[in-house]
Amino acid sequence: MRFASPTDIETADGAPTKEVLLLRDKPKRRHWLRTYGHRLLSKDTQRGLPQEVWRITADFLENERKRCSWHLVAGKAFSVRNGHRYILLQELPSGQEVYDMNDFEDLEQQLMNHTTWFSGKVLSQADSWELRMDLLGDPTGPSLFHRLEPADITQYILNGYCSSCLGQRAVHRYYFFPKEKAMWPVQDRWNAPSPRIACPNCMGREVSENDFDIVGDALEEGFFPELAPGRKQSLNSKLRELGYDMCGWSDHSSGESTMDDDDGSPLND
Repeated sequence: MRFASPTDIETADGAPTKEVLLLRDKPKRRHWLRTYGHRLLSKDTQRGLPQEVWRITADFLENERKRCSWHLVAGKAFSVRNGHRYILLQELPSGQEVYDMNDFEDLEQQLMNHTTWFSGKVLSQADSWELRMDLLGDPTGPSLFHRLEPADITQYILNGYCSSCLGQRAVHRYYFFPKEKAMWPVQDRWNAPSPRIACPNCMGREVSENDFDIVGDALEEGFFPELAPGRKQSLNSKLRELGYDMCGWSDHSSGESTMDDDDGSPLND
């Protein structure tokens, strides 16, 4: 995904883009206890705590709220007020129950047109936001992103949960990509019809397709894919970048999973 500029979210005919957008909304930092805590009195003694206690409590709570909230949104309309242009954003369904993460390419297509997002399903009580176009990208306010892919949904909306790989960050090699690409003239070793590759729903299409090719080349050359130079290091570097646990990347079969982390314990039990 990429930061969205005003030109990214407006089409040539002046309408809002059809892309599904990702909104990073920064929560308000000032906690109400900082101002009103001293008014809270004990029911028994009718006495309050010192103002310093409420200040320390507010500091702690505000620090806990630093994390941003993320929302899938659609651009609905532009407006002009006081000489500034605004875009109206409406929240889209983003619950885990609405995603079919196994249909990777269909999900990619839906991200390009919010009117097809889960057959146009809308929220009964959808939130909405109005952002000033000239303030997009301002670090002190909300930020808007476009060119999303399923891996962004997994990371920011589903908090890392992937129904395809169940947190193992690896899937069967022939599972997600078109049949014409999957028909390799290679007899995979160990009679395994589907060695595992990086999950595209977790790590992105580019990483997954690159791993698809690396594993295929390794099988053609007759050595284990985990011995491919730099493969494990590169994939684990990407996992760390995304905030996920590292994997052992040693499983190539379509049967029992042995995706372990570096200390040998199963990943994400």
